[in-house]
Amino acid sequence: MKINLAVISSAALLCFVTAALALDQPPQIIERTVAAGNKTQISQYHQLRTDCAPLGKVVVRITTPPKNGTVEIEDGEVVPNFEKDNILFSCNGKKVSGSRLLYTSSENFVGKDAVEVEAFFPQGSSRKEKYIITVK
Repeated sequence: MKINLAVISSAALLCFVTAALALDQPPQIIERTVAAGNKTQISQYHQLRTDCAPLGKVVVRITTPPKNGTVEIEDGEVVPNFEKDNILFSCNGKKVSGSRLLYTSSENFVGKDAVEVEAFFPQGSSRKEKYIITVK
């Protein structure tokens, strides 16, 4: 059996480049508005089965902290809010295991702030997010 090393090398390089590009995806931009000085949930994370049971823990990491406030990741119960056409819509209103992302602005700060996070899901995927926070 004759093996073409050029084809194998090209395929391996393509896989490596594709994997590298997937790792360097820019974060999804999400805008939030919060009241100054109040701890506010800006996001929640969970991954559920169709029976609303958790698939496992979603690990959330802060990759760039806010400059004008603090952010906390709090594990506990969250309430999903899926769109009507989502297969998990029936889970809405039920408390499920998850994590909440909580933002509190610095004292007397009003204006724009930002925080970047990366969430790692139990099924092996991850998502980068950048929250642009308007503090009023």
